[in-house]
Amino acid sequence: MYLSKLLLGICFVGLSNSAYAYNSPRYTHDLAKDNYKLVPYFAKPFIKKHKLSKFNSEELIQEGYIGLIYACRKYDNTMKIAISTYSSYWIKSYMNKYIKKIRKIPHPYEFDQSRYMDYDYESIIDLDVLDPLEQDFVRKRYYERMKMKDIAKHFNMPKHRLTKYSKKILEKLRLNIEKSE
Repeated sequence: MYLSKLLLGICFVGLSNSAYAYNSPRYTHDLAKDNYKLVPYFAKPFIKKHKLSKFNSEELIQEGYIGLIYACRKYDNTMKIAISTYSSYWIKSYMNKYIKKIRKIPHPYEFDQSRYMDYDYESIIDLDVLDPLEQDFVRKRYYERMKMKDIAKHFNMPKHRLTKYSKKILEKLRLNIEKSE
């Protein structure tokens, strides 16, 4: 239903003398007409995954038909690939573009972080179980968000040893949390 309108509007503009030559509008029309059922097939997972309304589902299918037409125009008979396989990429990419476009709608709510977040790192976990050196590592790594490379320079140790050291610290904190619960 949508495909015939699209094909009439897009494919038959400027019909050449050889109406059925390779890559002519007629050739594109026949390829698209033979493969039009691919679009609803690829649209079903998108509709289920994103829980689209009927209007958005129809728009998604419309975008898929545009992708099919684009694929039919670019398709070359000398390719060692079937038109259905080739067009699946273009159909899905046009559908993904549409999904991204409708998902860009801003959310109407605000999140007040200061109300829910306490930025004082000592209050989040009990660091008393750690040595001063370990506390310094936790502060630099998780609260100042320093890279391991920079922390390794600060502590003057190789990065791979610092990684093992961090695993040991995290295990110590996990055990402390399990004890307190």
